Amino acid sequence: MKEARAGQIVVIKTEDSNLEGLIENVELDRITVNYFKRDREAFKALEEGEMLRVMVHTKFGVKRMKSILIDNSGPRLVIENARTIEQKENREDVRTSVIMKIYIKHGESVIPATTINLSAGGVKFELNGKQTPLKINDQVKIKFTGDALGKDLTVEAVIIKSFGGKVFVGYFIDKNQNTRSKISGFCMRNVD
Repeated sequence: MKEARAGQIVVIKTEDSNLEGLIENVELDRITVNYFKRDREAFKALEEGEMLRVMVHTKFGVKRMKSILIDNSGPRLVIENARTIEQKENREDVRTSVIMKIYIKHGESVIPATTINLSAGGVKFELNGKQTPLKINDQVKIKFTGDALGKDLTVEAVIIKSFGGKVFVGYFIDKNQNTRSKISGFCMRNVD
């Protein structure tokens, strides 16, 4: 996959779940993936040589490929760097423009922000004021306030894009299906 770069989110689809990680390194024939601790056991259950369906969140959108697990012996996963499967529409979730007050918890800091758009997969937001900018790959908690999504909904996310250090995109890594359903339902009711 020529679009794959270090720091991008990877989703490996299995029959039972979607396993998420971050690309550490890309070579011509292989991609090294660091996986999130919460998915460690599921990643360890994958077998070398196993066929994988892989989605990579690139700056060109979500790209897909069929890959093979090369190595699963260490704290990382090594998969085949295969050709991208071309598709007309890569977005998996309905996205809607919405202005909503949110709070970004990063370490001990709580940063006020405003949403720009929202989907069940993530949120684009702008920081309010002159806070310390977030960095790509930072893991944060995003708290939605008000009643639109239910009282004070909090979602775990990883920062995947930055626009000038003030506008960011957070990809939801929270596996709670109820949370994703609330956000998806809100987006469907408020689609652009």
